[in-house]
Amino acid sequence: MKKIFTLITVALVAMSVNAQETVSYKAISVAGDGTKTLAPEFAAIVDGSGKATNVTKGRSVVKIDNSAIIFKAVGGTTPANADGGAQQITPNTDKLVEARVEEVHGNIYEVASVEAWNDITWANDKNSDPIAADGSNINILMGAGNPYTVLLAEEIETDGTPTGTYRAKYKYYVADGSNGMPITGLYYKFTPKANGTLKVTVWSNKNNRNTFVVKESTGLPMAHYTDVKIEGYINGQKAKDGDNTLTDVNGKEILKLFTNAEIKERHDGAKVADGVDSAPYVIDTGGQPFWGTLTLDVTAGEGYYFFQDSSQLGFSDFTFTYDSSTLDTSIQEKDELENAVDPTQAGISTVKADAANANAPIYNMAGQRVEKSYKGVVIQNGRKFVNK
Repeated sequence: MKKIFTLITVALVAMSVNAQETVSYKAISVAGDGTKTLAPEFAAIVDGSGKATNVTKGRSVVKIDNSAIIFKAVGGTTPANADGGAQQITPNTDKLVEARVEEVHGNIYEVASVEAWNDITWANDKNSDPIAADGSNINILMGAGNPYTVLLAEEIETDGTPTGTYRAKYKYYVADGSNGMPITGLYYKFTPKANGTLKVTVWSNKNNRNTFVVKESTGLPMAHYTDVKIEGYINGQKAKDGDNTLTDVNGKEILKLFTNAEIKERHDGAKVADGVDSAPYVIDTGGQPFWGTLTLDVTAGEGYYFFQDSSQLGFSDFTFTYDSSTLDTSIQEKDELENAVDPTQAGISTVKADAANANAPIYNMAGQRVEKSYKGVVIQNGRKFVNK
């Protein structure tokens, strides 16, 4: 009886091991002579300068659907400077959104039109490659566009005086989800067809910006260091043996590989005071670029977005290790862009009307904050009225 039980146990262990399978994807391959080449899916949609040739509704979308996971990269456009000058943005002055921002800038309106838009690019050589602890490079793909949720027009002031010219004013994703998800700009989305563990290699140039991993079903970010394990390299932090800096075979200094616990310790030392984390979604301390992996457990059919709120998050590769017994190949991505607005068309802003707040700040027509007792035309909650 004991032998039979042992055989059954061994069989169950073997089944458990066999259930684990892996798929992976690299955005860039490197030849023996060091030449970098974009993955075929990206190379097929760019010209010789890296400019996207598949732009539709102000976005370039690359989608890879393999046996176990769907990966989508979205690059978006932003208002450009027309003819080498300032941004040519026309506001809809009938739709005032806010009176002022932190009492620094001028009035903010919905956008009526934009004269010129930036190109969307996918580049394989925009960023320098770090030397990892094992002597290898991390090769990064970069797309274009800040992933904004709403585009507005902000009046420029000089010494407090409106100039009659406007620039782009963006609203970005915020951690409570109240601004909604990005409608354009650079982000990556993963939809697994099985339960498993997803490891994504990213590059963060502006590491003082928030780096989010957001669940599609909730619209809320996953927690750094617990739900999302972070491991990688930090610019300027070198690997050492005692007091000696380690180098590769060519004498180039090697970077130190930080564990999740070490990065959390660095982050907490700079961002946590009296038990309050002032920047829970900023990797490390926010002072230097970061290269590394974001690892999380994922559920079949859920969507996972990776992006920074007001900058571009570079992408290198991903590895998905999954339980094949949970694989459902019928799972499809919920396409958030199917009915999305075209950000390059006039009047694209979709501003959510906030519930009226009786305690919201009140401004006069000069954009100055005033008391409730102020008499005359005022603005509150983005609405203009006469206060008697």
